[in-house]
Amino acid sequence: MEGKRVTTFEVVIPAYEPSSNLVDYACELQEAGFSSLTIVDDGSSPDRAPIFEQLQQMGCQVLHHPENRGKGAALKTAFLALRERCTPQTGY
Repeated sequence: MEGKRVTTFEVVIPAYEPSSNLVDYACELQEAGFSSLTIVDDGSSPDRAPIFEQLQQMGCQVLHHPENRGKGAALKTAFLALRERCTPQTGY
């Protein structure tokens, strides 16, 4: 008997100076069945912190850049974090 293959989707959203609409969008994604959301705060100003805090409270993984590094860097940060989270550790 072969093992059951499980397919999961990871949603990655780079965000710089987002509006509160990002929270609504994340809610819609979760309601649609996307339970794993990784959002990268790409150096947003401190007044956007409540948006990212609310996303964390919703179960989103929120990563932070201290300064804006661009969409490519934000995506790379998310992909590296996902690889660490999803790669089995062998202990070697």
